[in-house]
Amino acid sequence: MTTSKKSIIEYRYKPTDFFKEPVELDLMGILILVSNGIVRGQITLSANENPHDVRNELRTIIVDLFNAHGMQTGHTSELFEIKMELVHADDRKDTQIAVTPARIVISGGHIDVVVREADGKTIYDSREERIQAHTKFLSKVMSLQYDAVVSKMLRSFRAAQTDPGNRFIHLY
Repeated sequence: MTTSKKSIIEYRYKPTDFFKEPVELDLMGILILVSNGIVRGQITLSANENPHDVRNELRTIIVDLFNAHGMQTGHTSELFEIKMELVHADDRKDTQIAVTPARIVISGGHIDVVVREADGKTIYDSREERIQAHTKFLSKVMSLQYDAVVSKMLRSFRAAQTDPGNRFIHLY
């Protein structure tokens, strides 16, 4: 029975067409596969090698490969580690998954979230909350409709919205 283990590291990369064709490299026993937004590095470990040291070596090789390709093509890319596996001689796997925070960008609209209990009772409704806050704001502003200062502030804000090049002049 062999005592060797394999260390495998995977990254996701953007843009996914950074490499136009799949790439497969064998660098002195280190296998690198690049295709469709995923790059995978694999190395067989000797019994006394530390998997975390090898992880750093694989990471360096992958980053260098992407930097070299970027230098050759004049394009840039981003790498996102997604997982590392240690495959033991008996085919057991230790898997570490890298979780990256999400970022949601909304342009020109609202997302409405409704949270309900299992029985259907509404706990939170973002649309209803937004409508109530908007109505409350409008009521307060309109209660000051005869205030010249408030009226001037509203006109200045409107001018800033419609003249973005001079936005701060209108708000000063």
